[in-house]
Amino acid sequence: TLSAVITFGGYTSAEGASNGSTAGYWGGGSAGGKTDDITKLTFSTEATSVLSAGLWEGLQFVYGMSNSGVAGYFAGGAGVSGVTNKYDKLTYSTEATATLAATMSSSRYEGGAMADSGVAGYVMGGYSETTCDKLDFSTDTNSALAEGLSVNRQRSGGYANCESL
Repeated sequence: TLSAVITFGGYTSAEGASNGSTAGYWGGGSAGGKTDDITKLTFSTEATSVLSAGLWEGLQFVYGMSNSGVAGYFAGGAGVSGVTNKYDKLTYSTEATATLAATMSSSRYEGGAMADSGVAGYVMGGYSETTCDKLDFSTDTNSALAEGLSVNRQRSGGYANCESL
C-alpha cells in the first residue's frame, strides 16, 4: 500500500511519465482551473513533491511518455490559451523543463502516448483525431507517421517498450 498521500489539489486529467525504478511524474491537470504543475513520486520513499519547474502553461488532457533514465515528455493538451501541439521535456537528472522547438503535426488532446525507451515516443489519436506522431528521442524532432489510426481514440491508454533497460 502506498504510504504517501498523492495530492494534486483535486487535479484531474493529469498524465504521467516514469524514470524507471527511480520516480514517477504527473504533469498538468485541472482543479477548477488548469495547472502547469509537475508532481513527483519517489518510488523508494513513496514521498511526493511538486517540482519547481512546470509545464509551459496550465494544461489538462496532455500526453505523457518517458525515455527512461533520460527525460519525460508532455505533449499537446487543452491549455489556458487553447489546444496545443507543443512538447515539453523534463530532464530527469536536473528536473528542469524546456519547451522543444519540435511540435506535433496537429494541435490535439485526450489521446494516448507510448515510448520505445532510448528510441522514440509516439503520440496518437485524441479528441476527433487519428494522427500518429513520432518524437525521436536522440534529436528531439517530430514527424507524422504515414499511417494513422483507423478511428479516433479518445482518452486511450499507452504503454512502453523497456526491453533494453
